[in-house]
Amino acid sequence: MQTLLAHPDRPDVGRPAGGAAHLGYAHGPHFCLGAALARTQIEVALTGLLRRFPDLALADAMEQQARIPDPGTWRLAALPVILRTPGTAPR
Repeated sequence: MQTLLAHPDRPDVGRPAGGAAHLGYAHGPHFCLGAALARTQIEVALTGLLRRFPDLALADAMEQQARIPDPGTWRLAALPVILRTPGTAPR
């Protein structure tokens, strides 16, 4: 099977945005009306979370995360993280 991305089954926040390979919010007549709001909400939420917990880390390796079968999307069953406030020692 040919794919457009090197590892399409892995989330990669460093992957370049845009291009024909990404249809996360669809396009054309199927473009999500709430896409701009959703992007703004996630940007505000993640900015606040990372400001409060700059040492936020995944509790387990990404490869160990359970996925929910859902054609056309990449859904996780859960994403356990470790939250540490600045200045606290890791456990």
